[in-house]
Amino acid sequence: MGLLIGYIGILLALAFLDRRKISGFNDFVRAGKKASTFTVGASLLASVVGASATLGVASEAFRIGFPAFWWLGCGAVGFVLCGIFLAGPLARRDVYSLPETMEEFYGPGIRKLTAVIIVIGWTGIVGAQYTACAKMVTLLTGIDFVPALLGSGIIIALYCTIGGQLSVLRTDVLQFLLILVSVAVSAAVLYGFSPVRLETDDFYLFNESFGAGSFFYYLLIVGSGYFVGPDVFSRLYTAKDETVIRRSLFFAAAFLVLVGFGITMLGLWMKESMFDPAGREPLLALVRDKLPLPVRIVFLFGLLSAIVSSADTCLITVAAVAENDLIGRRRIGEMRLVTFVLGAGALVPAFLKGEIIPLLLMAYNIFNAGIIPPVAAALLVPNRRPRIPLIAAAVVSGGGLGLISSITGNTAFAVAGMLCSVACCAAAFGFGRRKEI
Repeated sequence: MGLLIGYIGILLALAFLDRRKISGFNDFVRAGKKASTFTVGASLLASVVGASATLGVASEAFRIGFPAFWWLGCGAVGFVLCGIFLAGPLARRDVYSLPETMEEFYGPGIRKLTAVIIVIGWTGIVGAQYTACAKMVTLLTGIDFVPALLGSGIIIALYCTIGGQLSVLRTDVLQFLLILVSVAVSAAVLYGFSPVRLETDDFYLFNESFGAGSFFYYLLIVGSGYFVGPDVFSRLYTAKDETVIRRSLFFAAAFLVLVGFGITMLGLWMKESMFDPAGREPLLALVRDKLPLPVRIVFLFGLLSAIVSSADTCLITVAAVAENDLIGRRRIGEMRLVTFVLGAGALVPAFLKGEIIPLLLMAYNIFNAGIIPPVAAALLVPNRRPRIPLIAAAVVSGGGLGLISSITGNTAFAVAGMLCSVACCAAAFGFGRRKEI
């Protein structure tokens, strides 16, 4: 409990220190646009390694083996491609949010639609992170789930409201280090003191449970969220120039591979040791049953840091979109209010869990299949005026099939939606007119 209170104290102390450095909307949302390569890169990694990248990847490795690595491996590919193709276009645009970029090419209607999808979907993601955070607090302290959830949500909302993007960046560096240390130490203890027999085929990137079709789905649907995403872009908007954007993406990609490998090895240890989680979340069961107390505490704090860093990034992202693109203003006082209201409001889907969060996460799937291709096309082909009806068709077809994928659980619809959206964007720009310079 003392360590947890100290952790919370550090978060809030940094927020109050950073509050004095915030003089306007630019400072609150983009941290003054002065961040360095290490700060942006560490924040990127800490932001994307959340509940799905830890609990989810370890659980998948426990089920299918080493190919579970591709969840984060495809994310690293997305970062590298973003660094190669989008660093320049992002650096040349003085914007505060992804929907603002959409208006430049497609008009205010598409901007509003994109903003609504992001606010709905990422509020659900914040709520899901609150739930995961509360589980970590319960494991660390024994506090009941409901007060742990309330405390987690209010503290995250409060420190984001006070310190803004600058505090998020600074705490993400600390959380980045905690994530690396916790994964490395846990894997070393498990394999060092309770070694399992690993064969060459245990490290195959593909197997009977994960073939080319699964890889293509991960690359197209999961990797695209790292290539184009409002939370990723919110980190990159803080970078001081194009060089920092590109280097920070490559930095994050390299460490994402390392973290992905480490988490996958934890799941592989469970699989090869015939570990029985007894109906519990495999990784949490492993931590509780197999790691000595000091290592368990280190790992749980690393996992807590991963979840908190994802939650705060998503909250700042969704608040910036709400203020900048839906309300249409850039007032620092109003921005703080919006941040706290959305942060506290994310507790609602967190409490309702299974009833609401899956519905909100549908918006995330709609975004991936329907919005990512038009955003990428706009940044990659800035010298042509697209046919707006075809862009609308890209959003509707991709988003609609993404929604069907969420409802049915059939990933083929999500892939089909992404391909339809890409095809519509290609036609929209192919039949468009060259911009006059």
